[in-house]
Amino acid sequence: MTKHFPLLMAVAALFGLGLGIYDFVLPFLLSHWGISFASMGHIFSVAGIAMFFVRVYVGELSDRFGRKAFYGAALALGAGLTFATPLAPSIVAQMGLKSLRDASYQTFQSMHQLVLYEESVERYLDYVGKTQGSQYLAEGCAALVSGAILTRRGHAAPLRIAAAVFFVAFCAFVALYRSPPVRRRRDRAASLGELFGLDLSPKLRLMTIAGFIFTVGLAISHCFVMQLFFKRKFGVPESTVGIIMMLHRVTAAVPLLIVGWVVKRHLKAVYITFLTIEGLALIVSAFIPNFLLATAVWLTHDLVGAGIWIPVQSTLMQQYSRNGVRGRDVSKSLAIASLGWVIGPMIAGAIFERSVNGPFGLSGLLMVAAAVVLLWL
Repeated sequence: MTKHFPLLMAVAALFGLGLGIYDFVLPFLLSHWGISFASMGHIFSVAGIAMFFVRVYVGELSDRFGRKAFYGAALALGAGLTFATPLAPSIVAQMGLKSLRDASYQTFQSMHQLVLYEESVERYLDYVGKTQGSQYLAEGCAALVSGAILTRRGHAAPLRIAAAVFFVAFCAFVALYRSPPVRRRRDRAASLGELFGLDLSPKLRLMTIAGFIFTVGLAISHCFVMQLFFKRKFGVPESTVGIIMMLHRVTAAVPLLIVGWVVKRHLKAVYITFLTIEGLALIVSAFIPNFLLATAVWLTHDLVGAGIWIPVQSTLMQQYSRNGVRGRDVSKSLAIASLGWVIGPMIAGAIFERSVNGPFGLSGLLMVAAAVVLLWL
């Protein structure tokens, strides 16, 4: 175990706690303000554009100046923007806040993966699985607690708690993390073509295309729709939705915590197989009329899906990236894939008004399509 791994795992858990509160409360807050599903789709879609540009530039800059400043800035911005969210009930203000908030989230995710890889190349799959697992466990606890607090104290209280958690994570990281010496590149800054073009290794380029298709599907089912699906279709209260969202993260965390011990070979086959299983689980769960059975099937999409393939995907991306510009390659690939968040929520907003089952079904189909693309990997 490297000296910084316990700190990075703790920061990931704190980040997950804050993120879990924010993600759970926001759709209910927007609905409480009377914002329509279509407008929610626009809020989430505009945020997707911001994620793309910030992630690309931050990856390149971190190659030149190191990871720590951008990692810390992401946590600090998360604190400030989360605190401000319940203070701005207009659609335009929420577009701005959500855009900056999601940009800070994507920056954290990119920097966290890069820092972990530079901590230990050999143990990266295990490390990223464990930190992601701790983050998801914390997100699950956050959803459970948020449902109870929201019911009793309203929407602002849990978001203030989330902001405080992000600030604690920022202070801990800045105080305790000692970044390795930075080998500052002396070459020219990357051109716009290098930043935004697909000048990636062939395998990483293919993963990027598949990642975009997958993210469109993910965004359709995992934006505001995810929480509101259970409330609208089955009429359950927010506290029950909180329990479902808690289980949603726990079912992902369990395989993430052990995947580094059990997955050693055949990474591409593991990636494709469990991505396919995730898509099929979403399709089936969308059309089950019984609440308990539909929820149980839906929860398997991470237990035997994302909880296994996420660290495998991350490992392959690091392997297919180029030394010296690893931050640019990884961030660019993730940024292009994240453009699915521009398209997905708008599709979800249009479909959800007409069919409560539609977003989950279409989401699963696109995930299976992404797995088919990866057969050429």
